[in-house]
Amino acid sequence: PLPFGIGQIGKSFRNEISPGNFIFRTREFDQMELQWFCSEESAEEWYSHWILACKEFLKDKLGLRNDSIRIRNHAADELAHYARATSDIEFNFPSIGWGELWGIANRGIHDLTMHSKASNEELVHDLGNSNSKVTPVVIEPAVGVNRLILAILCDAYEVENIVSANGKSNPRTVLRLKRDLAPFTVAVFPLSAKDDAQMTICNDIHNLVIEWGSSTIDTKGKIGKRYRRHDEIGTPYCVTADFESSADGCVTVRDRDTMNQVRIPLSVFVSKKTLFEAIDAGFSKL
Repeated sequence: PLPFGIGQIGKSFRNEISPGNFIFRTREFDQMELQWFCSEESAEEWYSHWILACKEFLKDKLGLRNDSIRIRNHAADELAHYARATSDIEFNFPSIGWGELWGIANRGIHDLTMHSKASNEELVHDLGNSNSKVTPVVIEPAVGVNRLILAILCDAYEVENIVSANGKSNPRTVLRLKRDLAPFTVAVFPLSAKDDAQMTICNDIHNLVIEWGSSTIDTKGKIGKRYRRHDEIGTPYCVTADFESSADGCVTVRDRDTMNQVRIPLSVFVSKKTLFEAIDAGFSKL
């Protein structure tokens, strides 16, 4: 029954005269789109729904800031010949400005009508009564994966200036990715790589996390430099096993964005749910 949708991802090719701006405009790119089939009566409602749903997805799931995105409705002279209405969710790209990120179009019955003519197949929905056959309206949200990744990286990137107690300026590069998008869920450090007990704890944590997420063990350099490396690639949490961990069964978790630290038990690393709950609970008390 209506409504229903079909989602797909694949390669798109465009005859771009002037590709450029890194991966903002390319001749070949990956594209995701949804074909949402609905009745004529509900088409406007579903069109509005998908505009807002796509915008909320960008903010809530991908972490884009509200002031970095906007909705722009196409004027009548901009519309494609088949479109009843089109709206773009635009992103404010650095050095480029506002550009299309996600397009949502009310394509009317054009697609199914043309396919039906070309194939001589009846592409209609049967309502189950005497006047039962109708051609569904297609609402199409479509987004380029390459451009979406570029927007996420641009919005997450920040160089902040940290001033120490003695007044010295120390810039810190941070990639503030949502923790579900980060390349590593955690980075695990021994305070001393020469301490066998600490390395054993690090390996145990790593082996637990890779069962449900992603993890890496970093032993190179001083602990402060390890923190900075993982700030730059967006790792949300750095976990350090120290000389007390064997005795108290706890490790120190350092948050990427706030640089705050809490102690949590080793037992919470068995799942994403228990780890994030323990981390959130620990930081909420600070």
